[in-house]
Amino acid sequence: MNIMGLEIESDFEIRKIRETDMDVDLFVDIKGTTLNMSVESMPAVIASRIQFCMARGILIRLSADGEKVCTVHILRNIDIYSAISNFEIDYSSHMLRIADEKTHALLEIKSK
Repeated sequence: MNIMGLEIESDFEIRKIRETDMDVDLFVDIKGTTLNMSVESMPAVIASRIQFCMARGILIRLSADGEKVCTVHILRNIDIYSAISNFEIDYSSHMLRIADEKTHALLEIKSK
């Protein structure tokens, strides 16, 4: 799937939940499971992953201004105010993969 230049592969449904002239919000419901995040080229000090327990979903906010930067929010509940964490990704040369690994969900950030 390609949305505004962001490439996403997902085993989970991706829903557009809000769209304005300024930005677009995408929601991926991972149903309260553990989310493991892996970043290609992660600094060596991080051995394998970053883990978020009991994550309800992932909200991805894309800016309509043409910049290739999105904000990723890891949510405890369905609303953005329940964010466990958030960070920005430059997706001009990277893509997201969200996989159902049966015992957990996996969010990979990797080169295109």
